[in-house]
This record gives sequence, structure tokens and C-alpha cells, in this order.
Amino acid sequence: MTRLEQVDEGIAQVEREGSRTEEGVRQSLAANREVMPSVLTTYPAYRLVLARGKRVLLEDRRRVAEEVERQRKAVIEARRAREILQRAREQALERWRSDYGKEQDEMPSELFLSKRKR
Repeated sequence: MTRLEQVDEGIAQVEREGSRTEEGVRQSLAANREVMPSVLTTYPAYRLVLARGKRVLLEDRRRVAEEVERQRKAVIEARRAREILQRAREQALERWRSDYGKEQDEMPSELFLSKRKR
């Protein structure tokens, strides 16, 4: 699992926990069940804790996403540089083959001329 997926899972978990708790309180109130006063007094604070946790995770997600984007751009740039080097090597090899071919073509005539001069 990537770091970005881990952060997304953490955000989803915080959201699920908040929804579950909110639904539990709502059902208790709707069913006219006895709700403990401590639940009613701590619920708003608990929601704030969840909201802070979610903000932290969202900020972490933003930072991770930026890092992923930087790495993606670095990989793309490295690929481009590699392609440029590859093309340069191919061009140099082609020049070498061409020069070698010319040299091979000229060698018999040079040998012939050198024998004639003797």
C-alpha cells in the first residue's frame, strides 16, 4: 500500500468513525432511549478531535501528493534525458558505421595506388 493510499484510508477511517458515532447518538435520541449526560457533553469535543485529526490527515495527504508529483516529474525528466542520450548514441554509431564504410570503400583504391607507386 502506498503512502497516499494509507493517508486516504486514514481519512476514510476518521470519517467512518465520525459517522458511526453521530448515527449512534442520533438513534439513541430518536428512540427516546436514555442518553447519558456524559455522552452529550463529550460528543461535541469528540467531533472536534475527529475534525482536527481529519485536517492533519488532509494536510499530510496534500504533502504526500506533492511529493508524488515531484517524483513523477523527476522520472519523466530522467526518461527524456535517457532518450536524448540514446538518440545521440545511435547517431554516433551511425556516423561511425558510415565513416567505417567509406574507409573500407577507399582502402582498395589506396592499396592499388600504393602498389603502383612502388
